[in-house]
Amino acid sequence: MKIYTINKTKASYQLFDDHEILVGEIVFDYILRRNIKIKTDHQLFTLKRSGFAGNTWKFLDEKGKLAVMIDSSNRMFYYGHPYTDIYAIKIKGRWNSATYLLNHRDDSLLMSMQYRNLFFTRKYHLEVEDHFPHALVMLAFLCYNIEIIEN
Repeated sequence: MKIYTINKTKASYQLFDDHEILVGEIVFDYILRRNIKIKTDHQLFTLKRSGFAGNTWKFLDEKGKLAVMIDSSNRMFYYGHPYTDIYAIKIKGRWNSATYLLNHRDDSLLMSMQYRNLFFTRKYHLEVEDHFPHALVMLAFLCYNIEIIEN
């Protein structure tokens, strides 16, 4: 598994791989944390919440096409070009919490995110399977976890 580094700035979270290369960035308004967007390579995806209390998360590309959706049952759908991938999100613990992204077909571990509460801050740790190809799924998983943890 590869270890990814998460750097927090005033208005974004940046995800770096093990070679310190920027994979993508989660950008939001500094004061209200609204208008959440994900930047990968040269693409920009916008978060749109729907459903009761905003439980369904949809990440739309610049044309308004659905790319990733997280539903209220903690399932993630990645709408790729040839096919759709389905993942399951499992949450464990509260203070030294861990969240796992599992393949829906065989329950194999694809990604894990852990955090620790420190004084006035949190430290995030993300591990991803070696040959996981979707940077957008990594950033959507990170965004979903940070939003749940910090709110």
